[in-house]
Amino acid sequence: MSSNTRPLYNLVFIGLLGLMGCREDMEAQESQQLIELPAHEEVRYHGDGSVAWLKGADLAASLYGTQYTNLKQAGDFGAMADYFLSHYAEALKTSDPNLRFVVSKVQSDDIGFHQVRVEQTYHQLPVVGSEVIVHFDTQQNLYLISGRYTRAHEELSPMPKASLQDAKKRIQDMGKASIDGSYLVVFAESTPRLAYRFLINQNTLGAKEVILDANDL
Repeated sequence: MSSNTRPLYNLVFIGLLGLMGCREDMEAQESQQLIELPAHEEVRYHGDGSVAWLKGADLAASLYGTQYTNLKQAGDFGAMADYFLSHYAEALKTSDPNLRFVVSKVQSDDIGFHQVRVEQTYHQLPVVGSEVIVHFDTQQNLYLISGRYTRAHEELSPMPKASLQDAKKRIQDMGKASIDGSYLVVFAESTPRLAYRFLINQNTLGAKEVILDANDL
């Protein structure tokens, strides 16, 4: 190889490195953008770092020009709330594909405000104690997110270590009880737990609902 060709190879190699560096910078910037909350006036957090209160004139302003615009024009508040929460899943720490928000109710008042109540599921199990309320003003602008939700916890297995029969026996040992219903759920705490939720007809403790740790009876 002649000495005249080496500078050309060096130039091409350096150019490729430069392009790779630019691409990495762009990807890093895009990743940074994904984890940022929308422009807001006020934010408060729970002790576990999840957002408790996010307020702004129009939190969804950056979504205009996407499918969100069509949903807003159609006045589909449930779908608007779902689109917003999905878009900002990274920022809210709910990007685990097994952790989903599910719209449970859409409400409105006499002056034109709307509230969308959203619950959570983890591996299709209901998350007890988790509810997010998405608020829209009279102009259909999303101005407030409030409530409590569970962040992604990939280490939480949906398979209980304790059987349902053992959990029922534990309930019966508490006193004479008639069990109206039993459900496997995720109990929302700073560290979420898998739990059995029992609806009780009669109990010596006077409880109407009992929740037992499904991994440690």
